[in-house]
Amino acid sequence: RRTRTPASASCHAASDPAQVRALLERHGDIMLVVVDLDAGSPDGNLDLLKRLRVAMAWARLPAIVVVPPADARLRTILEQHSVSDYLTKPVDGRAIVSRAQSVMAR
Repeated sequence: RRTRTPASASCHAASDPAQVRALLERHGDIMLVVVDLDAGSPDGNLDLLKRLRVAMAWARLPAIVVVPPADARLRTILEQHSVSDYLTKPVDGRAIVSRAQSVMAR
């Protein structure tokens, strides 16, 4: 699914890690990946983050992860996967836009 964001940037949605990888391969202009760790398979989503970091083309691609609240061990796991930032659920729309802008400005 493709939508337009208020900042006129394209937004692509994928429901599993394989679809994310396919989108990345098809669209060379992706500037940010947002992963919901609670959606689908958490292990598959962590594997996706790991693959992004070892793939030369996507190693520097910023990634924001949305995590369930009150899971203290996740911070260490996310740092090991070089996650750019994370948000806990429920996510405020303004907060994710602000974090995305901050991460992409780095």
